[in-house]
Amino acid sequence: MNKAAPSVTIAPLQPVDEMDWRRLWGAYQTFYEVSHSEAVHALTWARLLDPTESVHGAIARIDDSTHAAVGLVHFICHRTCWGNSGTCYLQDF
Repeated sequence: MNKAAPSVTIAPLQPVDEMDWRRLWGAYQTFYEVSHSEAVHALTWARLLDPTESVHGAIARIDDSTHAAVGLVHFICHRTCWGNSGTCYLQDF
């Protein structure tokens, strides 16, 4: 019998996501062999939650009984000189 794959929900970051964000963001930094100070982590988290900022974040969770956070994205929406609409930059450095 084939077991159905769990579904995934992607939602904007919320204050309750901070621990999962720190875990995933820390794993990302470990993979790229970089580290940032606590001051940078705190500032980044505050920016991600501030609706007036251009930087945003979303978290992916498995929709099963654990609701485990399995993915993270940071993105920046901004105007562009390539046309009359905006653009979105996926931040991966």
